[in-house]
Amino acid sequence: MTTRANRRPAPGRRSRLGQNFLVDYDVAKRIVAAAQLADADQVLEIGPGKGALTRILVHWVPKLLAVELDPELTNSLSHRFAERENLTVLNQDALDFDPARFFSDGYKIVANLPYYAATPIIRKFISARPRPHSLVVMVQKEVAANIAASPGDMSLLSVMVQLYGAPRILFSVPPRSFRPMPRVNSAVMRIEIHDLPAVPVNDPDSFIEFAAAGFRAPRKQLRNSLQLGLKADPDPVRVTLSATGIDGRRRPATLSLSEWADLYHAWHTISEATVTA
Repeated sequence: MTTRANRRPAPGRRSRLGQNFLVDYDVAKRIVAAAQLADADQVLEIGPGKGALTRILVHWVPKLLAVELDPELTNSLSHRFAERENLTVLNQDALDFDPARFFSDGYKIVANLPYYAATPIIRKFISARPRPHSLVVMVQKEVAANIAASPGDMSLLSVMVQLYGAPRILFSVPPRSFRPMPRVNSAVMRIEIHDLPAVPVNDPDSFIEFAAAGFRAPRKQLRNSLQLGLKADPDPVRVTLSATGIDGRRRPATLSLSEWADLYHAWHTISEATVTA
């Protein structure tokens, strides 16, 4: 089945979609193998392009849904795999895709993500309803390193993804594996999605907003970055840091996920006490 997207690419946009088509069959096989697919698994493929992964996946799972933004590629895939009843190809922006319309339970994502949209796509699906069991995605190597970073190199993206899942970089992919060849290296990573957030926060969206405030000025000391991001006076920020034992002279990138959670809880406790007083 093929449907038309409500929002078509603007004239000339198709050449700017940032899609580099995977042409290395051995790499495609390694990506599918990394997904650890079982016979009953349902798979969402984002940005199938010319079908390097699709042609393997379609033989592995009873339900494969491929979401492609380019209408010409969508039509090409639909005709190429017309006899495969387990495959549905949708012409749609993945950022507009609602997994609840097609999956009632967990599913797995396998994708060679376009560079320009990789980060927002990952951010969308790690917290989607229903959530995928796992994502095996190819992204720009620097993006993969950012997502899987440890304290010292953390960013807001690291915090967001690691709240919902455990990322692991599996292997690198050189530019020669694509046509056209990109100017950057790529990496395949697996993100295993948690049943519950990795740290005990009752409102993940509020927690992420707080972390975003903490990364407001990532090169500044934490106390200054928090003050700017929260638009707060120095005193409540100082009290929050003191309550957690976290040195306000540290940089935001040095904090672990659990330290962000400690700060989040302390900030809300202190804020509520201030309002009540």
